[in-house]
Amino acid sequence: MFGSRLLRRSDVRTPRHDKLFSRLLTLGVSATVFVTSTSAALGFDARDYYPLEVGTSWRYEVETNVLVVSGVERIEGGSEQWMEDRVLGPSPFSTVGNPVYKVRTRGEIRARDTEEGVTKERVSHLSATKAAIRDHGVDSVEFEVPRTILEEWPSTDPYTVRRVPIEELNTVDQLVTILQLGSLEITWALKSQSTGAVEVPAGKFRKSIKQVRQGSVHGELFGRPVRVGSATSTTWYAKGVGFVRQHRVYYIKVRTLGGQDIVVSQTSTTRLTDYKRPSGQ
Repeated sequence: MFGSRLLRRSDVRTPRHDKLFSRLLTLGVSATVFVTSTSAALGFDARDYYPLEVGTSWRYEVETNVLVVSGVERIEGGSEQWMEDRVLGPSPFSTVGNPVYKVRTRGEIRARDTEEGVTKERVSHLSATKAAIRDHGVDSVEFEVPRTILEEWPSTDPYTVRRVPIEELNTVDQLVTILQLGSLEITWALKSQSTGAVEVPAGKFRKSIKQVRQGSVHGELFGRPVRVGSATSTTWYAKGVGFVRQHRVYYIKVRTLGGQDIVVSQTSTTRLTDYKRPSGQ
């Protein structure tokens, strides 16, 4: 599963480059918050496209590729990851008439050609009604306004995902001359939606909803302001199954204090490999 090298550079690979990519892959650039909307359809029920029955689980494979270019410097990296979501039970964020469920996400991310991985875990708090699936918070933090994951009519309001890394990064040769990574803010807006079939390792699903969102990226990377930042995300939900596939593309450009441009591009693909429902459906 874990194939080619973590990175290839035109001249020399250093441990500092390895550290750069370990931070890039966990920056939050590949934010795992899915906020989407469905196509209008007669008899639509959001619960059909995201089952929140206690004990339901989904397992995914995630492949990420990163390219950093600055002048003649060119560094390529990547990771492969497994991830599992499981509906645990009632959430403390539940209110009268609006039950909320805890959904635990566990996974391990590894740079290619390495044996040691980094394990991650978080808990989301989701509610399910006929009208919509909504995200109410992560871990112990409750959102002021729940985020709509899936609904019949598309929302026209953009939403923002913010990630603030707190660790610092040592200088990477002459490629990066700043210590502080800073923060990134991504604002997404839904652009299109359609229905059709989707195929992933877990199978082919004929009834699914495909959504395309575009985002703008602002903030700082490597301690420098983002000059150009864009993102595209395509997500599929299968009826009776849930979230089955996502493909994301990011493009970010910053300029060093010395006037050198650094371009970071990243692609990430998530695909469902297995799912289980206690009811056997």
